[in-house]
Amino acid sequence: MPDQREALKNSAAALRGEALKLQAFNLPSDHDIPEGMRRLLDAIDRVDVVTLANFDVQPSA
Repeated sequence: MPDQREALKNSAAALRGEALKLQAFNLPSDHDIPEGMRRLLDAIDRVDVVTLANFDVQPSA
C-alpha cells in the first residue's frame, strides 16, 4: 500500500482526470458546471498542498 503522500498524489491525479472529463461534457446551457469546476479544482489544489506538507511534524499542544 502506498504511503499517505503517494495516496494523496494518486487521488489528486485521478480527480484532475475526472475534471477534464467534466469539462468535455460542458454545454453552454450548463450554468452550474463552471462553479462546480472551480470548487473541484480548488479541492485538487488543496490536496496538492497537503502532499507537500511534512507528515512527520507533530501538532503543537
